[in-house]
Amino acid sequence: MKKLKHNLVTILFYIVISSGVFYSSAKFHIPWYGANDFSVYHDMIKKPLSNNSESPYGYRILTPTIAHFIEKSGIFYKTFNSPFRDEFFEYKNKRYEPNILDALIFTNFILIIFSMFILYKTYEAYYYIENIKNHNFIFLLMPIGLLLSTSTIVHGLNGLTEGGSLFFISLCCLLIARKNIILFSIIVFLGMLQRELVPLVVLVYCVFICKYRFALISLLAFMAYFIFRSFHPLVGFEEQLSLNAFVQNIKNLNITKEFFLQVILSNNIVISLLIIYFFGNMDLKKVKYLLPFTMVFSMLLLISIGTGIGNNAGRILNMATPILLLAIPRLLSIKAGKLKNY
Repeated sequence: MKKLKHNLVTILFYIVISSGVFYSSAKFHIPWYGANDFSVYHDMIKKPLSNNSESPYGYRILTPTIAHFIEKSGIFYKTFNSPFRDEFFEYKNKRYEPNILDALIFTNFILIIFSMFILYKTYEAYYYIENIKNHNFIFLLMPIGLLLSTSTIVHGLNGLTEGGSLFFISLCCLLIARKNIILFSIIVFLGMLQRELVPLVVLVYCVFICKYRFALISLLAFMAYFIFRSFHPLVGFEEQLSLNAFVQNIKNLNITKEFFLQVILSNNIVISLLIIYFFGNMDLKKVKYLLPFTMVFSMLLLISIGTGIGNNAGRILNMATPILLLAIPRLLSIKAGKLKNY
């Protein structure tokens, strides 16, 4: 009972501390300014599994399906007198239902709340939090870094599905910490249906923390995506699977001010840590603890550039943020309690 109360208070804390950002997104978000993919997810939410969504969106079925049931139930925050509801519900001669956008933003909010809670439970799995009373509140605060990332604020609480990706990656990390390989296998395969990059992020993370059995399962989940795609082909963005197009996009990369601002600085928590390291007199030997995050971040950056998504790479890179947050206790020299080799 005491543990249940502690968990409920923790979740409530994350809800309260995130509610202002959620309200801002719910009230003022207009998807046609940076989240145009909502036009696809709108139809997927309206008719899950029976729509004409193109690739690769049509394979990302989990968050839209959850949002569908939330929208049908009516248990979501509905805005009134919002820009989208009053003026921007029509895009390219098609009308979009404001309730569906509201339900999707609410779905992302809930998934991000649970992502932060799961990160806290992962700290519990790796560290004897109850025996480190001086650091207990620090552990509680660290997952908020997920919300402090500008990418999460801009791309997570909007008409896209980024909240679900953060949730599945965070949950996989928790199951790795708890050594629950059976439940991990289920979740990482489900993650494939959230976003095709989820198993790949987890795969790279597992390799660089030397969890090779989990890495093998993640690899199988990533391969399953292509098998699933071959049995259920959808038209659209076929060049994303083209090696020639991938290489050409990397060659044609043009780093502009907009690219630097939207892709790199939007993941501001990364930059903040670098500033702390190089200007805060912290032990540079601890940089090794950032290796899993660095490799995941580099892999996502390479894929983003290669697939030609341009300045939208910022929200893809944000998928690495849970990995970064899990490294922070080691950077702060808080000793691991259960998994010494983490």
